[in-house]
Amino acid sequence: MIRQYKLREINRAPELHKEVFVLAADFRELLEKVIITAIEAGADKDELKGLISDEED
Repeated sequence: MIRQYKLREINRAPELHKEVFVLAADFRELLEKVIITAIEAGADKDELKGLISDEED
């Protein structure tokens, strides 16, 4: 599962100051591109969609 942080949490946790964060929308766009490419390369479409559905729960 992907952990979400609020800015307040990042500011309060010094160990997070050195980390690099991305927007969830950017990650989702990249993930969709990877899945489309995998399907075009022969991956099982239903299985890949099942993985995404499980992560959103």
